[in-house]
Amino acid sequence: MPACGLDFGTSNTTLGTMVAGAPRLAPLEGDHLTVPSAIFFGWSGEPVIGRAAMEAYAEGTSGRLMRSLKSVLGTSLAE
Repeated sequence: MPACGLDFGTSNTTLGTMVAGAPRLAPLEGDHLTVPSAIFFGWSGEPVIGRAAMEAYAEGTSGRLMRSLKSVLGTSLAE
């Protein structure tokens, strides 16, 4: 039976699978084995995640960046 494990971390997210009977991290963004746990909501357009979210924020795109999502999930700040 195929299985995988997702680690939704405070800073980064990873996905592990079994390949030929050995555990292996799966690339999530191109060749990167992790993706930053971040989402950017631009004022015009669709939200972006991971490295693209961090780039949009760093470039000064108008919008809101959310990082460390695990620390706000389940709180009133998540609304």
